[in-house]
Amino acid sequence: MLSGKTALVTGSTGGIGYAIVSALAAQGCNIMLNGFGDPDENEQVRGALAEAHDVSVSFNPADLVSAVEIEKMFKQLDTELGHVDIVVNNAVAPESRQDAAIEDLPVERWERAMAVNLTSA
Repeated sequence: MLSGKTALVTGSTGGIGYAIVSALAAQGCNIMLNGFGDPDENEQVRGALAEAHDVSVSFNPADLVSAVEIEKMFKQLDTELGHVDIVVNNAVAPESRQDAAIEDLPVERWERAMAVNLTSA
């Protein structure tokens, strides 16, 4: 059913995001990975996913706070994988993980969390 479709999943180099792309790739979906981390590890994740499921997999490290970086990511996706069929906004700003009262969250952390969690979508 998903064979030949293309998915962009933000925050997809580990955790829940990686589980999502693994499930999509297993159904034949091409994947655009997005996230931070060590470039060599990200390349290993990309290559392993492509090989395990015989799909095309690209990676882009766009910081979702930046509209310019998001636009570049979509241009790369168009060039390497074609149009996007599925978008999963899985990325979450670490700033939004707060174990204290909201009034103790610095404004800068709040703004970054809103940019990644809401505006980027």
